[in-house]
Amino acid sequence: MLELMARRWWAVLLRGIIAIILGIVAFAMPRVTIGAFLFVFGVYVLLSGISSVIMAAQYRHDTERWWPLLARGAIEIILGALVVWHPVLSGVAFAVCIGIWAVIVGVLEMIASVSVLAGDWALLASGIVSVLLGLALIVFPAAGVIAVVWMIGFYALLFGAFHIWLAIRLERFNHRNHLTERSA
Repeated sequence: MLELMARRWWAVLLRGIIAIILGIVAFAMPRVTIGAFLFVFGVYVLLSGISSVIMAAQYRHDTERWWPLLARGAIEIILGALVVWHPVLSGVAFAVCIGIWAVIVGVLEMIASVSVLAGDWALLASGIVSVLLGLALIVFPAAGVIAVVWMIGFYALLFGAFHIWLAIRLERFNHRNHLTERSA
């Protein structure tokens, strides 16, 4: 396997370079990255919905339980279309939903810390942090989405750097193997 990878070291290098470019774009143009990711996701959901509607139409004569598939397909088509036509707005709405969830969980944790665990400071602190995160996402949802893109960008930079390093090592291994084969 090592020999096969070494012969195609350039593919590993290309993968690393593409990841580095993705990481740079994620940091330099986070809004474009968000829009592109959400657009692709929206197309996937839209196609999944169309597929579900087609399957429901095919099953409607064979079973009485075809309607959940039709309902799922209709919902996916609507959501997919919304995400495709308004990807950034969809990302902001997602961040706001996470923010609302975090506030609710945080408040419930604070209540539980006082009423159930007699003022446990760890659960109280967890609740406060959850509420603060939730409020930040509700007030600044775009910043929350951008933070996720930056995490993906950081990952892509590391992934790319490691693949470039691996490609260099594979190319050296390949070069040494060719020299050894020629001298033998």
